[in-house]
Parts: sequence; C-alpha cells; structure tokens
Amino acid sequence: MFSNCSNLTEVIIPYGITNISNGAFYGCKAMQLFDLPESINYIDDLAFQELPNLKDFYCHATTVPNTKNNAFRGTNLKKATLHVPAASIADYEAKSPWNQFGTIVPLETQPDYRPMVEEGKVWKVGGVGSNPVQLVEYYYFDGDTIVDGKACKQMMRQRYVSPEHPDYDDVSQYPDLSYAGAWYEEDQRVYAYDSIANQFKLMYDFSLADNGTFQIDGLTYVAGPRQTGGIQGFKGVYRDVRLWADGDRIYSPTWLEGVGSIDGPTSNVYPGYVDPAWFLMSCTLDDEVVYLNDEYEDGATPEGSQARNRFDFTHTIKTQPKVPMKRETEKMLYGEYGEQLLSINLDPLGDTYRVRINDETGKAVYEKTVNASNIVGLSINISAYPKGRYTVVVENSQESFVGEFETRTTGIEEMDLAPALVRGEKAIYNLQGQRIGSLQKGLNIVNGQKVYVK
Repeated sequence: MFSNCSNLTEVIIPYGITNISNGAFYGCKAMQLFDLPESINYIDDLAFQELPNLKDFYCHATTVPNTKNNAFRGTNLKKATLHVPAASIADYEAKSPWNQFGTIVPLETQPDYRPMVEEGKVWKVGGVGSNPVQLVEYYYFDGDTIVDGKACKQMMRQRYVSPEHPDYDDVSQYPDLSYAGAWYEEDQRVYAYDSIANQFKLMYDFSLADNGTFQIDGLTYVAGPRQTGGIQGFKGVYRDVRLWADGDRIYSPTWLEGVGSIDGPTSNVYPGYVDPAWFLMSCTLDDEVVYLNDEYEDGATPEGSQARNRFDFTHTIKTQPKVPMKRETEKMLYGEYGEQLLSINLDPLGDTYRVRINDETGKAVYEKTVNASNIVGLSINISAYPKGRYTVVVENSQESFVGEFETRTTGIEEMDLAPALVRGEKAIYNLQGQRIGSLQKGLNIVNGQKVYVK
C-alpha cells in the first residue's frame, strides 16, 4: 500500500498491529522516522527496503520481533538510530538485522503520572459543526465538598452560545451555569458522584496495566498500553480504550492522563461509538496549557473571537551544544496576544526553560520556570499590563527565543482587594469562564462587568 510513496516522512503504527508484510514500505525515499508498537512480532522481507533518509527507528517490543534478514535491504542502517526498551538493548544488539543500526539507544522513559483532579484546572469543550465554534462549554473545579465521607472537588459547567448558532433559541434557554458533580481521585482512578444512582461512578482508571480490563455501566472495556507522542497538542501519556463485545474490540475514546477524554472530561467511554457532538479544545492548569487543539477558533465565548495578533520568536543558540541543535522553521516558537491573554507556543520544546516578560524599562513583569516537556504552551493574563511594548524571552543554558508584543490600556477601573472582599459579590468569574468564590487579583467579571483588582 505504501511502497514508493515519495512524500511519507513519518509513520507511527498503532498498538494491535503484529505484522509488517513483504515490501510494505519499500522505496519510501523521504522516510525519516518509523515507530513500531509493542505488539509487533514479525517483519517480512523488504519491508523497509531502500529508505535512504531514515534517521530514527523506534521499536517498543520488549521481545525482538522475528525479522527477515532482508527486511532493511538497501537501507544504510549505520546512519540511523534504533530506539528500543532499555531492558531489551542487549537482545537487539545480538540479533540481525537489528545489530546493523549505527546507534542503539533506550526509549525515553514515560513521564510521571499527572493527576486529573486538580484545583485550577479548566477544560474548554467545543460543539462540532462550525468554525468558528458557536457553542463552547467550560468545565472547572470550584471548591471542595464531602460526599459519603469522600473529600471531593465540585465541578461546574459554564456554557456560551453564539447568536449565529442554528439552535440558538433553544440552547440559550438552558442554564448557562450548571453543576457537573463531585469528583475525587484515588490510586490513579477518577470517580464522579452519580446523583441519580446515589453512588460514585468510575470515570477513568489510569492505573490499569497494558490491556487491562474494567467495567462501566455493565460493559467491559480494555485499555491499551501507555503511550507518548503522536497526538498534536499533547505531550503527556495517553492510552486508547476499546469496548470488548462478542470477541471484537470496537474503538472508543483516547484517554489522556491529567486531562480525561479527547471529547471532554465527562465523556469517558461509549458503547461502541464516539460521540460526534463534542471535542476538547483545551485543558489548562492556571497559566499552563496541558492540551491544545488550535484547529478551531472560538466564536462563542465573550470576546473569545476577538482578533489576535501573532508574533514569531527569534532563535539564538547561546552555547555550542554537544549534540547539533536544529530548529525547523515550521517548529519554531510563536506567540499570539489580544487585550487579555498572551499565548506562547511551547510545543516544539522539551527540557526546562525560563520564561520572562520585560516591559520597556527592562523590568520583569512575569517570570516562570517551566518544564516544557510536560506542557504545550502558556496562557498568560496580560489584561492589566500598561500600554506599551513588551519583550518575551524563553531560554535555557543552550538556546534562547526572543519575541515582542504590544498592549493598550483597557480602561478598566482598578480597585483594592480588601474592600472588594468585604462586599462579597456572588456572580464572579475569571476570564476562562470559571466561577470563583471571591475577587482575585487581576481581571474579574462581576455580574457581567469587568472589574480589575490590584
């Protein structure tokens, strides 16, 4: 099917595939990266013949696949790096043709587990059907509660609908703010309270071993292995979940550790199908972007569709690294900003970086050290920044990225924090649509009006 494909540069084979057949990727001249799952156990003749640009070959199988000696015929493996499980390196080094690779290195270890139930986490879910998205829902944790002796966090849902939505008259009649249950997490299992059944319901089980099974609503599901890479806008660990029915495995959603489902936090599994009505647009924790699907624009959130300005960073290598460092143009950093938020793309970065924003005098107005291997971006509140130009620096010991953006005053009245707290306003929201119990420093929405707290 793929032989002599001239434009194919990367291939990631999904879990469950066991065989690569004769000549499957023969003559793919542009191929640079290939990734085989743990389930692979047989590779036939000429499967990877004549791949002159092959650089990295990943094989997650702990047992060396039964491989024909001519599987890589005509491919200069001396120029390529083989990535395999650390415990299996000696086995690959002892078997042909795997021992012909120029370098054999261990696969990167998977990140530590990231909890899903965290204060400050916000999910943005869009309704499928248009771009810009005309129906947006925000899910967020708002305070603690105790249910049946369990310490839980209360999840709320805030809905916004555009007048352009074809069902606006009906949808706008629903409450824009509603309760989405009490949630808690224990031993990497996530539960939500079912008020109808008066009991907690398992939503996610991230503790499962590879191919472990679990039940929800009387149906048996199997969770695939923990994986990293391959999902745009997400750097963490994920696994595919399938419904087991009559001996067949039917595709169901993908679970993202620390996030939930790619359809939103409350959409975990379905009986054999994926709900086409919703999709996850983003998941943030304070100013860190954990997941981002930026394919769609927001046309529903107030001011969500406002024009954003893009700027690109200038890249400088500060020291000569031991390993050649290359930044392809399409993977360079960029930023977007409006009156309220500055978004910085960290998707191409790994390692630890310091992010700093300086005003025109050189004074730092924002500074943070981030682990760029765990998040895909930053979303920084700049609504209170005085009018002027600002410089953004993202750097570590080896390289730096420098960009600039410009703000203008918003004319929002400032107020002292203490008197505001005394007044005790009830309908208070932050810019992400999250209802908060009291005014916070920065920009707040109080009864539909903007209020800035010093």
